[in-house]
Amino acid sequence: EEPNPMHFSFVLQAFVDVGKINEATKWLKMAQEAGIEPRIDFHLLIIKAYGKAGLPDDAVIWFNHIEDNGLKPTAACYQEVVKAFSKTGRRNEALEWYNKMKDSNVVQANSVSVLAAIFASIHADVVSDTSMWQGMLLQAGSQMAAKDYSDLIAALAKAGRSTEVEYWIRHLRATDMLNELYFDVAISEFAMTQQIADAMR
Repeated sequence: EEPNPMHFSFVLQAFVDVGKINEATKWLKMAQEAGIEPRIDFHLLIIKAYGKAGLPDDAVIWFNHIEDNGLKPTAACYQEVVKAFSKTGRRNEALEWYNKMKDSNVVQANSVSVLAAIFASIHADVVSDTSMWQGMLLQAGSQMAAKDYSDLIAALAKAGRSTEVEYWIRHLRATDMLNELYFDVAISEFAMTQQIADAMR
């Protein structure tokens, strides 16, 4: 019976989900030895796992394996490396990989990746980096969906960043998206300040 890539994918995902990266990488090598053709989604899972574990240098190693195996990195692959460096507060490397992504002309290189970096820096509580990435998001000029703005505002609210929440709400007043956002959920869950509530009116 021919080896089934889906079987390998399920096991690989399971190891990644529980944080067993070494087992996941061994399983990927087993898949290759079994004759499974290299797949971008397999490599992306490993890159994500190293990023989640706070190991961006290892994420880069596996990113490089993509081209070694004759594949082309997708926007998601670059995005996960940007996130990995941003999450660990390594701003210069995060910017370097963001610029590599732009130079590669992969689809959705701008707003998607900057948002990923913003969320990672919020998670790492690196205030200066979050502000920098938010500025780049505005410079990119890419149209974001209402859900993207909702997620960004909710993440900032959860982190207690009331001034930035207020800024984005005021920014959205110039768009038709303000009424589409689920602010009631954000307010009740994260208990935003009266100042933010006032900005919404």
